Amino acid sequence: MEVNWGLAIAIYLYVAAMAGGAYVAAALCCIFGPEEHRKTTCYGYLYAIPLLIIGAIALIVDLGQPARFLHLLVVFKFNSPMSAGAWGLLVFGFFCVVSSIFTLSEDGNEGVFYTLARWISALVPRKEVAAIGAMVAIFLMAYTGTLLNSTSVPMWEGTPLLSGLFLASGISTGVALMMLVNRRIAYIPQLYALEELDNIAIILELAILLFFILMLRRETGPDGHSLSHALVSGTLGVWFWIGAVIVGMIFPLLINFFSSLKHKETGRAPSILSPILILVGGFVLRVVIVYAGQVGLG
Repeated sequence: MEVNWGLAIAIYLYVAAMAGGAYVAAALCCIFGPEEHRKTTCYGYLYAIPLLIIGAIALIVDLGQPARFLHLLVVFKFNSPMSAGAWGLLVFGFFCVVSSIFTLSEDGNEGVFYTLARWISALVPRKEVAAIGAMVAIFLMAYTGTLLNSTSVPMWEGTPLLSGLFLASGISTGVALMMLVNRRIAYIPQLYALEELDNIAIILELAILLFFILMLRRETGPDGHSLSHALVSGTLGVWFWIGAVIVGMIFPLLINFFSSLKHKETGRAPSILSPILILVGGFVLRVVIVYAGQVGLG
């Protein structure tokens, strides 16, 4: 699969994974969280919808025309990563809409959303919808890495860890989005629960990233350098280490740790800086991986 990808694909990889992460976080909160706190945490379903729309627009921009995107939806090809991604967006979008109907139905005991929620829950209970939707979201997040793996670009196809990396990063950015947007409406314990989930995702992301780089260092690219060379050195390397790793992962972990020690017992909300840095770092990570993979390919 020959590629010449730029910012549009990086945006798609970013927002699609973030949408999946927000949905998974919302599903976990709705399934296992207290019933009285359910509505504010389940807003993650609503946040995923505009992100999916942005992702679809980014794909259309990269493809060059809307008709090509619609063709991916009309004709499903098992051997086409783009086709699988388009259908993944469509199916995941369906679950986002259904789950959002459940969330919006909690505004009262009447209205269109309440009626629709009753009809849907008569067929499939709310928690089952959330669980199935979360599995589709996990597929979509991992797929964003599989899309790169399926190409002929040595750096991207040289390791199977991209799917795991983008999955962990997707959960991290999705949770960060919820912490940022839900800050004024969520209960303090909810925010700290989301922060703990984010810490786990970031630690997993750092571990996968380490093995990702080590695997790439073992292979040589067309330019005679290791496959990791363009990613970890030069201008892109500066963006990678400072923007993606330090700003997007290490700083948030440190901020979360000290913020939790200082503010959790006093009932103050977690730091607002941490989720902002995570969102910035997650985007930088996609951009540098997309561009570094194509360095030296002509």
